[in-house]
Amino acid sequence: PRALLMRLDRVLGSMLRRESGHTSLALVRIDPQARTCAMARIGTWPQVLLLRTNGTVEELADQDRERTLEAGDSLVILTDGIAKLLERSSGESPAEVLRRAGQIVKAEPAARLHDEFLATARAAARVSDMGDDITTVILRLLPAEAGTGQVESAA
Repeated sequence: PRALLMRLDRVLGSMLRRESGHTSLALVRIDPQARTCAMARIGTWPQVLLLRTNGTVEELADQDRERTLEAGDSLVILTDGIAKLLERSSGESPAEVLRRAGQIVKAEPAARLHDEFLATARAAARVSDMGDDITTVILRLLPAEAGTGQVESAA
């Protein structure tokens, strides 16, 4: 993914720049047949977290490092706005909230995990806290009984 992202950066060049700074981009590649994923990013956001079915959460910060996925694992891509909102509303990091939400909705669809994750952010948030981009995307590798090599998403 890193090589493609670097090409995009060269081609788009000035279109990625804005008054407040540079646009951040992330490219996540999932191969559901091989059960692997890798990511690349320009900038420090969006953050990409991997929620394992055993409840552990790890940040995918290593560019292009391929990771093996198990059925039920979820990739969570989130902007800095949602991280700041979680910090202000619950005092927890996105990884902590995701770990707890993952235990609640362990075998549920990606949309249910997405809803549970965002409910924590919204719980104590004020309208004034929602000025930044608060985007979250969840990609989940489905268990074998749902069909081999399928990924579901929620945003």
